[in-house]
Amino acid sequence: MVAFAYLLLAAAAVLLTLFAGGTSSALVAVRSAPETWALGALIHADPGHLARDVAGWAALGCLYGSRLKWSALFLLVILAAPTVVAFWAHPGMNRFFGLSGATHALFAAAFVVEAKHRSAVWWALTSCFVAKLGFELVTGDLLLPLASNLRPAVAAHISGACLGALWAFFLGEAARERPPLLPVASHREGWSQHVGRKSSALS
Repeated sequence: MVAFAYLLLAAAAVLLTLFAGGTSSALVAVRSAPETWALGALIHADPGHLARDVAGWAALGCLYGSRLKWSALFLLVILAAPTVVAFWAHPGMNRFFGLSGATHALFAAAFVVEAKHRSAVWWALTSCFVAKLGFELVTGDLLLPLASNLRPAVAAHISGACLGALWAFFLGEAARERPPLLPVASHREGWSQHVGRKSSALS
């Protein structure tokens, strides 16, 4: 069911970008119209932008979307939150395009979910992902520029990655398999034994 939701939204992104007005559509995320922020990210600036965002969104959503707790809420949050952050962090930006913020959230969540393996491939891919974000944060430019030459919303990528990593850490498979921070059960058992010994001594 979760995978179907990701595929459905991927199809919607293709239809809205290519056949429903694209960047001139009334559904584009506009700063002055907060009601467009939730789904405005489905519209992309050009076919290349659409292809790379939708491919990552669909593949990672199908593979990892259901491996997170509250997966439906996660989907909605990563759709809207990067747009909100982008408008806040880039005051001169009046329109926002693309699923890149949400896709970065899925990438980061996937890396956290797979962290238990820590293979050479995992280290290589995670390092490249962090390096990409670092390049964008320092330069303010995309590592792979868009053909449309739109101003990149780097804040959407950074916030999306942070959101995905934190969600997967606290609400993903890794959280379910991670031992508790405090040995609550053993602490209680130890306290019970201590109290029992004191009671025996008093009697």
